[in-house]
Amino acid sequence: MKVKKHYQVTLITVQPFTEGEDFMMHRGFESKTEAENAAKVLSSFIPYEKYPTTIELEEYDLNGNTLINKKVIKRYHLKDEDGQIV
Repeated sequence: MKVKKHYQVTLITVQPFTEGEDFMMHRGFESKTEAENAAKVLSSFIPYEKYPTTIELEEYDLNGNTLINKKVIKRYHLKDEDGQIV
């Protein structure tokens, strides 16, 4: 039996409204291409230039309704207008 893959894009940031705690958003995809495109769009357009922000593209094996064997495929760190990672 072939294991089905599942992809997730996770945005992790610290913002003033979180009082120093990590804030995370997740979105799942069945296609690696869709997940890669979503991660690229988030890394280009999300206006989190003043706060530490990371976007991760993760791959999982889907076992029934359970996600197992997490593997981070790509990680984006957002940059400010000077090209510095924030």
